Order: sequence, then C-alpha cells, then structure tokens
Amino acid sequence: MLATASGDQTIRVWDMRPQQPEAVATLRGHKGSVKAVQFRPHSRNQLVSGARGGDVILWDTRTSSGQAMSVLNVKPLQQIANAHVRDWPRSGSAVAGGRGGSASKGAMGGASRGKKSTQGPPSVTSVVFIDEYVLASAGANDGAVKLWDLRKAWNSEVSPSPS
Repeated sequence: MLATASGDQTIRVWDMRPQQPEAVATLRGHKGSVKAVQFRPHSRNQLVSGARGGDVILWDTRTSSGQAMSVLNVKPLQQIANAHVRDWPRSGSAVAGGRGGSASKGAMGGASRGKKSTQGPPSVTSVVFIDEYVLASAGANDGAVKLWDLRKAWNSEVSPSPS
C-alpha cells in the first residue's frame, strides 16, 4: 500500500500489488493542502496525515459507512485540531473522534522565535510514528516538534498534560 498527500485536501491510498496500481480509498477531512502522510507501523489500514489547515488526523480505511472505500467515505478515527497553534493548549485545541494523546513542545525552539502567526492555524508539515502509539508532528509556523500519545483520551475541556 502507498498513501499520497495532495493539494486538493485529500489522501489517496493505492494498492501497489497489481501490475497497474489502483486507488482503493480517498480520505477527506482536512481543511488545507495535505503536507504529510504515514502508515502506522505494522498496519495496512491505519495512517496519519498533517495538513496546512493545522490538523493531524488518524485514519482507518476499514471505517467506512457501509459503502465501498472507493466511494470516498472513510471517516477519521481521531483528530488533533490546531496541533501547532503557538500558545497551545491554552488556545482550546480539541480532539474529535474519541481517543487522543498528549503533547510536549519539542527542541526546535518555536516559542523563542518571538513571531506570532497571523495567518490562522499553523501548517503541520511532518508526521511520523515514533512507535505504534507515539506520534511526532512538526509545525511550519511555530517551529516545534510535538509528541502525541495516541493511547490517551481527549476532550475539548481538558488540556493534555505534557508527556
């Protein structure tokens, strides 16, 4: 399987086994160009994506609403909204879809730059699984690397504690 990120705000999952590769799913849910995508270790069905709109989304291609995946109806498994807002978590970042994680500011020095973005949520430019349950994301505007423990629960009223 191969996943591709696109400027049209979608992720396409391709089956590379046939002589002519074919798209088996299109994932929709980002509010900006998708900048990064990666499969979860040891999984052909779960992947994570980050986009210019500032969200990190975990997907499971098995979660469609009764239609074939190629009908473009795969739902996000969980979402980290505004993952790289400079003053996060005080900004009210929330996770939709149930399970989420915790974050910590990385060593990239984002907070020391003194610049504040006035262009909306900062872009998520990179996502990578550190292991099966810990995800790292990098933001373009805040210059930070954040770690997300995907085993922890989230809601919009409780700020996650740093890991």
